[in-house]
Amino acid sequence: MTEGRDSSNGSRAINIAWACAFLAILFLPLVLMPFESNRVRETEKRTAAPMPSFIEYEKFAKAFEAWFDDRFGLRSILISSYRQVLFELGLSSSGTRKAIRGVDNWHYFSGGGLEDTILDFKGAVRFSADELDRLETYFREWNQWLSDRGIEFHVMIAPNKVSIYPEFLPRGIKQGPEGRRIEPLLKRLASSELSPVFPREKILKRKSDEHDLYFKWDTHWNGIGAFFGYRVFFEESGLDRPLPEANVRFLRSLRDHGDLARLLGITNDERDVDYEIRLSEGHWAKPLGDWKFAHGQQNRFEMKSATLGKALVFHDSFMGPLIPLFARHFRSSAFYFEPYLDKEAIETEMPDIVILEFAERLAHGLLEGPLP
Repeated sequence: MTEGRDSSNGSRAINIAWACAFLAILFLPLVLMPFESNRVRETEKRTAAPMPSFIEYEKFAKAFEAWFDDRFGLRSILISSYRQVLFELGLSSSGTRKAIRGVDNWHYFSGGGLEDTILDFKGAVRFSADELDRLETYFREWNQWLSDRGIEFHVMIAPNKVSIYPEFLPRGIKQGPEGRRIEPLLKRLASSELSPVFPREKILKRKSDEHDLYFKWDTHWNGIGAFFGYRVFFEESGLDRPLPEANVRFLRSLRDHGDLARLLGITNDERDVDYEIRLSEGHWAKPLGDWKFAHGQQNRFEMKSATLGKALVFHDSFMGPLIPLFARHFRSSAFYFEPYLDKEAIETEMPDIVILEFAERLAHGLLEGPLP
């Protein structure tokens, strides 16, 4: 009798444990919901759908479904596992088309829209005549406004990876006969007082089999590619003599997957090779700290031995490895992580020189940029 009762109690305990485990699995996604919206922003480069208003009852059901889908617990794990399986099989899903895999594991930014570097390469996205007029007006008016205040204005455009390494694109993707979208804009501005520096041709000449200039798993140039872009900018802008290569060394390291791997939502054993820029003694500008401003982050530097005055640099993420190189040329410099000109910041800083840097694929963003 005792053995039977013990056996019954044991079975009941097991059943209760299974029931608890089952309920835990059911409720786990709900428990994890508060953490998923941040992951959507980090991995998919977008804001999670907001909680809909009960007032708009006609749209509530669909909007609530979008809100719930973006916050469903374990969502990121399930999606990344799914994408990883497809990647290993050489397939893709609608969620992985923001990046495509080319030859030898080179990856490129796609995803449709005006920022799609593949559509740009194929000639499928172009600036209309009206857009070219507006962009020309943007540069002309800013140049005039800065010139009236005794401020020099210089522009640097960082080339898309596909503009430097088209040979690793998936087979079948060919360049369009009309060339890249940026070219008509460069032709217009070349005849004006402002001629942006687009270092593509000179960077192409520095390609070699010894080292890459861009990352395979990221949209950006590495330290060596960035250094060549820096040299071209100072040579063509005439601002100052660039630092000789003899005063620079590159520290080789391996880095985790970049932005394209995150967009794909996958992991891989292969790691990108980076080359961190190291300047020889006496060429480092003194960092004065980082601050927040209305739209983002700013970094400040001082170089008492520099020949140029105060610089204000508006930039995107391509400027990252270039900041110590640029800063050494100016007695005072401030770098604003903002890819268009900001009148309030300029009037506050009152620099001698303003530099605007942006990636080739982001040129259309200036159509929304404010005029002075």
